[in-house]
Amino acid sequence: MKFCLKALGLTVATAVVLTACGGGDGGTASDQPTVGVDGTIGDYVLPAGYVIQGGLTWTPNITTVGGWYGAGRVDWNMANTYCTTAINGLTGWRLPTQFELKSLYSSGAAAGQPGWTLDYTWSSASVGAGFHYDVSLNIGIVGTSNDASYSYVSCVR
Repeated sequence: MKFCLKALGLTVATAVVLTACGGGDGGTASDQPTVGVDGTIGDYVLPAGYVIQGGLTWTPNITTVGGWYGAGRVDWNMANTYCTTAINGLTGWRLPTQFELKSLYSSGAAAGQPGWTLDYTWSSASVGAGFHYDVSLNIGIVGTSNDASYSYVSCVR
C-alpha cells in the first residue's frame, strides 16, 4: 500500500532523502514512497522496535525519557510532553487513546519487539481532573491512574 507523505503530514529530518510528492497537490498514491510494514517510509527506515499497527506508527515504550522507576516510566504530563516533540527526526507524534492501546495489545504486534515492556502505558484519554487511562500491554486491562503515577509511554502518529 502506498501513501503520499505530504497527505499524511509526515515530516522527516533533512538528512533523510524521500521521493517528493508530485503534482503540487500531494500527488497520487501510485507515485509516492511506500509506507511499509517493515518499518520504512520511503527511503527512511524506522529504528528497531518501532511497530506499525492499526494504521499508526508506534514508538517503543521504553524511551530515553527518565522516570522515577527508570527509563520509560514517567508521569502523565512528562509522557504527553515527550509525545509532542520530534522523535528520531519525525514530528506529529501524540499519546495513543486507550482504544488504540487495547488494539495494540490485541494484535500482539509489540510482543517480543526490542524496546518494549508489556506493562501499563499511558493513554491520552482523561478520566477526570488529574486522571488518565493506562493500558496493560501484558494482559490488556484498561486501568485508571493518577497523573502523578508512573507508567510507560509510547507515542503514535
